[in-house]
Amino acid sequence: MNSKPDGQRFTFAYRDRSILVEDSTKMRLRIAELLRHIIQRSSDFDASAVSGLIRRELGVPVSAYYTSDLVSAVEAMGRDDFLDMITIMFVALGGKSNSLAIIWRDQIARILAE
Repeated sequence: MNSKPDGQRFTFAYRDRSILVEDSTKMRLRIAELLRHIIQRSSDFDASAVSGLIRRELGVPVSAYYTSDLVSAVEAMGRDDFLDMITIMFVALGGKSNSLAIIWRDQIARILAE
């Protein structure tokens, strides 16, 4: 009898989840694409506003007028700046009182857990 659930991704079923995985390109891409999704759904943020926020809050020289440029810049950030960007985006989106912030938080949690 198979103890692994049917339909579960291979890496979830067979990789030891207790062993932490280092920073990965796939994780960064997933979060950068989530950022693209949030920007597309937001009436308050565009790529230029988000890059300005990152420059002001983190001192990271990001200059993006197009979402694709911002996605590339986010993928290339240093690890600590990348992790801080996750937090400042949640705060900038309005925290627990905004539906986009909740989507951001929940999807980030899911991506990091996977």
